[in-house]
Amino acid sequence: MENQEQITALPRSAFVQEVIDIRDNKEMSRQLGSEKDVGLVKLANAGDLDALDKLVIPRMPLVEAIAESFRDKGVEYQDLLQEGDIGLMEAIQSFDTNSDEDFSKYVVSKIRKSMDVIVQRECKYEDSRNYHMIQIMLDTYLLKLPDLQREILRMRFGFDNYRGHTLAEVGREFDIDIEEVKRLEDDAIKEIRRIY
Repeated sequence: MENQEQITALPRSAFVQEVIDIRDNKEMSRQLGSEKDVGLVKLANAGDLDALDKLVIPRMPLVEAIAESFRDKGVEYQDLLQEGDIGLMEAIQSFDTNSDEDFSKYVVSKIRKSMDVIVQRECKYEDSRNYHMIQIMLDTYLLKLPDLQREILRMRFGFDNYRGHTLAEVGREFDIDIEEVKRLEDDAIKEIRRIY
């Protein structure tokens, strides 16, 4: 209440000036913090473990917060934290202390990038496992089809390292017309659905 009385007691221009001063002090404080970080980065990269601790320990909650935002991406939380820690360390090692770039923003981008990489890698491994499982299931079903239908489906949909082929390409390969290829393909798909 006392502060509010002080604010209202100030003439408008003095109040505006005080707000500007506070903003400038925050900006100066941020710049000084950034300059302090740059100094710590230099020391940490020279082998000063205390400086490294001063950079890493206060940013652990940041790593956790960023990891939280990746939690629904299919990667274990502990793995995200570990990757975030690696990203933080990489940021410290690779930050250009001569640049005008803000160290804190640089750290955030490195942590996010590190977590993005593990998410993408895990998704590819998951896709690979799914592809392999689907391939086994398809092979099982395809074996129940007559040879010609099986080969038509393999060519049409790119199974067994084939690239997908057009009806005309498959027709030329087996010396049959497009309509016959389409009929055999449809029959094969109906048979697989029936089996499944």
